[in-house]
Amino acid sequence: MGIKKVKAAFITLGCKLNQFESEAIADSFSLLGADIVSVEDNADIYIVNTCTVTSKSEQKARRIIRKIAKDFPYSAVIVTGCYAQLERDAINNIADNLVVVPQDRKELLLKLPDFIFDHGFDRIDFINFLKEVVDNSDFSENSFYTIKNEYTFHSRAFLKIQDGCNNICKYCRVPLARGKSRSMEYSDVILNIKNLEKTGYREVVLTGVNISSYKSDATDLILLIEKILDNTEKIRIRFSSIEPDSIDKRYLNIIGKERICSHFHLPVQSGSDSILASMGRRYSRDKVIEAVEILRSACVNPLISADIITGFPGETERDFKDTFDLAEQAALSYLHVFPFSKRPGTAASKMKNVIPERVSRERAETLRVLSNKLFYNYALLWKNQKVEALLEGICDKAGKEWSALSGNYLKLAVSGVPVSSGKDLKGSIVECMVKEHKADIGNCFAAEFISLIP
Repeated sequence: MGIKKVKAAFITLGCKLNQFESEAIADSFSLLGADIVSVEDNADIYIVNTCTVTSKSEQKARRIIRKIAKDFPYSAVIVTGCYAQLERDAINNIADNLVVVPQDRKELLLKLPDFIFDHGFDRIDFINFLKEVVDNSDFSENSFYTIKNEYTFHSRAFLKIQDGCNNICKYCRVPLARGKSRSMEYSDVILNIKNLEKTGYREVVLTGVNISSYKSDATDLILLIEKILDNTEKIRIRFSSIEPDSIDKRYLNIIGKERICSHFHLPVQSGSDSILASMGRRYSRDKVIEAVEILRSACVNPLISADIITGFPGETERDFKDTFDLAEQAALSYLHVFPFSKRPGTAASKMKNVIPERVSRERAETLRVLSNKLFYNYALLWKNQKVEALLEGICDKAGKEWSALSGNYLKLAVSGVPVSSGKDLKGSIVECMVKEHKADIGNCFAAEFISLIP
């Protein structure tokens, strides 16, 4: 029978964790024959997976939801994710043809294809069914999804190994949406990654709200990585992000291994000890520097990026200079900068000594200029150097260049890839030579194909 006539489209906002969860839902649809289509393709079902990290991310979600609901009034619009968890009633009022599935019930979306398979697709019946199921379902605290077929939106594999967070950072709303920290059983992690490798994936990104807090019996993140490497052969491992205070000398024995991607993203947030303390972060400026030194001593020129918040309540010019100096002196590779956003329900939303938005934005722009300089300086270290990169797809109309991602997260446009292999090479690892910076297409570098890595 199948559900081939049903078309589903996905809009995913926010983190790699959301990306993985959208992949899992899309996989459940495609397994039963649904077509996964682009947003413009007048889908029967639109699934909007939202984020609540900043007020801008919520504003963007509202704009998208309104536009989709208006442009496709005869489609069913499903809104899920962290913003849906925290502002369900407000989202419900946006349009009549939508239904909100809170984050803690997102697993229900995996079951929708079975309902359509059994009952066919009628928009009204479908929306009513989903609303009833959402209202009468229990919260599933230990829901870790798997991909049974293939990844629809990525050439790399993503795997959620952890969810939730026990930290109480005063600016962060995510624990309110995703709850306490919990982890996938380590044996399930290994089984999933072995299956991914068997299917042909050459890279897996380990995702979670805070993967540094991973714990399954006596297995923490470092022991997990060791077990993954012991039980697989070729697949390379990439961390989504690592907390600075979790990085100690144990990392020296693991992150320099050949199949660990030398790309590390640290949610640093500030370079000022007083602001870090005010934020509720559990480390100092010196600990960040130590973490960076450990990573650099284990790898050859790893890419080390950082999240930074500007304009946190009470941030003085001295505090901001400490952050600027930390990024510059530690030679971080690039910065992901957010002006402080007051989030409802967080301790920071009630703090005094509020920094004017204009000042927060100016500081953010100053750091972004520094970030461009840092990244360019980092990338120059790799000019005329050989790297191994994963091919993601053909990126020019003539079909002569492939977009690729190196182990250290350089975005490359690779020329000279054998034409005869065609699209079969997508997801393959190749060796290539990094060349000049392609300023016209952002932080991308030209590269020349050398060979295919078996």
